[in-house]
Amino acid sequence: MKKKSVKWTIVLVSLVVVFAGVSGVVWENHRPVSPTHQLKSSEQPTSVAPMIGYRVPSFSLPSIPDNQLISLADYQGKAVLINFWASWCPPCQSETSDLVKAFAKYGNEVQFIGVNLSSQDSLQDVTAFLAKYGVKYPVVLDTKGAVAQQFQTMAIPTSFFVNRQGIIIDRYVGAITPQELERDLQRISQ
Repeated sequence: MKKKSVKWTIVLVSLVVVFAGVSGVVWENHRPVSPTHQLKSSEQPTSVAPMIGYRVPSFSLPSIPDNQLISLADYQGKAVLINFWASWCPPCQSETSDLVKAFAKYGNEVQFIGVNLSSQDSLQDVTAFLAKYGVKYPVVLDTKGAVAQQFQTMAIPTSFFVNRQGIIIDRYVGAITPQELERDLQRISQ
């Protein structure tokens, strides 16, 4: 009897260790992002992924209201803030005024791009939202949700801060505070 209980204990402990290891990997890849994470000067990422320390994935989407194709590649060498949002999202509504103010301040140094999840929104609501908040930076329509999926956007708003080298230096899920917004815009605008 004792051999069987020792055997089952070893199996159980092994399973717990494996589960903990897998959970740690999953948690690390989906961890809350620290606003203070910085790349080391020796890091030269070449891999593309929607995560801190990686090259930003590229995309091209039509803009609203003029339906012009906007490509992230057009802003190579420029700092970029990419903000995923929808008009019906209360946290998106609460942060938009701060984004508009930040664009007025940093619009010459940082390219702002709003990515509307129009697969979950209506064109009429998007247009009303942009007018209500006075959004002047480019907004593109992700009508199929493909770019949101490419960026692994699980919740909105989600914002990506990309430096001039095309590296994601920070990612925020949820409404960003004015202080966090200012800090990261300063970091990528230098």
